[in-house]
Amino acid sequence: MKKVLFASILAWQTAAVCSQEIILHTPIEDKAIAIMVIKGYPDWVEIGEKSVWVSNEALNLVQRIDPSTNQVIAAIKVNAPCAAFAIAFGSVWVASCGDQSIVRISIVNNSIQATIH
Repeated sequence: MKKVLFASILAWQTAAVCSQEIILHTPIEDKAIAIMVIKGYPDWVEIGEKSVWVSNEALNLVQRIDPSTNQVIAAIKVNAPCAAFAIAFGSVWVASCGDQSIVRISIVNNSIQATIH
């Protein structure tokens, strides 16, 4: 079963997760501008702080993608990250279904700053 999730990049781009592909899309022109294959099981996507953030439960990672290069620039270990993401206060907030907690990841150094149980 393919999952498709959308989030906004600026006002004219979206990102979608389809199976193991991350698709950056421009709805105005109705075309894909990048397709990235991500190993594991990329699930949820969030856009912010000039990055595309992807939860990857199969690899126990939150992956940070630079949309200007379409490369994974960071991989942060999170136990079973699941479908709850937010970007605020200089951090990425991710639900960890494995630990039943919320994990705060710094956007400055891509490291876990706090875990809330």
